[in-house]
Amino acid sequence: MIGIVFINNLDVCPYLKKYLQAIEDHGVEYEIIYWNRDGRTTKVPKNHHVFELTSSEGKHPIFKIVDFFKFRRYALRILKEKNYDKLIILTSLAGVILVNYLKKFYLKKYIFDYRDASYEWLKPYYKSLNSLIKNSYFTSISSEGFKSILPESPYVLAHNIKYKDLDKRVVKSLPYHNPIKVYFVGLLSDKEYLKKLIDLFSDDSRFELAFHGDGECYNYIKNYANEKIAVTGRYTEKTKNDLFLGADMIFCNRLSSYINDWAMANKLYEAVIFKKPLIGNSETYSGEVITEYNLGISLSYDDENYLDKIYDYYQNLNRQFYDKSADDFLNKILDEDKLYVEKINEFICED
Repeated sequence: MIGIVFINNLDVCPYLKKYLQAIEDHGVEYEIIYWNRDGRTTKVPKNHHVFELTSSEGKHPIFKIVDFFKFRRYALRILKEKNYDKLIILTSLAGVILVNYLKKFYLKKYIFDYRDASYEWLKPYYKSLNSLIKNSYFTSISSEGFKSILPESPYVLAHNIKYKDLDKRVVKSLPYHNPIKVYFVGLLSDKEYLKKLIDLFSDDSRFELAFHGDGECYNYIKNYANEKIAVTGRYTEKTKNDLFLGADMIFCNRLSSYINDWAMANKLYEAVIFKKPLIGNSETYSGEVITEYNLGISLSYDDENYLDKIYDYYQNLNRQFYDKSADDFLNKILDEDKLYVEKINEFICED
């Protein structure tokens, strides 16, 4: 039996589906240990072990650390009781709190799935990551940018692309609107970033700005935006497709920070599938990818001609060249992700 450990609610772990698909395809039994951090009430399957403790993201770091140790104690109890044959450790925090146990009892018998930067600049944390990576069956990373802050290792790329979205893959980009529809699609969680977008775009008649998504900043942004800016709230997978199809450009330009700088934004994959040019931040790895593969335009927020450059880019866009660039990039991603799935299957099948 395979055990899977995740340190949050499962609905924020879409990449779990690739592991479950591979495990189920091979007819292998599995159980999942995870943390119901937001206290929601859901029906729990028999093969799920749920740690019930509400712990908000805004909680003081000291109390969050205490909560993490409580989850560690819960997870260790289940691991010792069940004695799984192999483990899949999803995200670095789940691995770090279990690093000594994994090294002692699961040497080369676990997958370590790394998704987000957090405390790599702390020596003890970096040391734990190094041990996790070195002793794993393989370590996957969701962005090549992470190689800049992680120990040198033969990583496997694991892209956050949803295969079901490929059914809606656009063959040829659609004609644009006037004014240009620029959409933010996703979680409304970074107040300063969202305010900056509103301040930049709200008084320029060449653009039509809209925010689609829910989150802790939804009410604030709804009130902060003027009447010309749509803030529509939560969307479903079905309506998300319509949002992308109705856009001209998609934001992929979060403010530079240690957490954001190295990651590959999920919106990048979705925008490429729907063939919507991206607005990126040149100070981040995602912004570099957008520029390198001709998927949109990446700029610094300090650029005095920010809006003019976006407008000129879109007006002069060679759509045939862009469509080919988007297809080439997407095919590259799919080839890399195929190798990742092959490694998962290899791990499951190996005695």
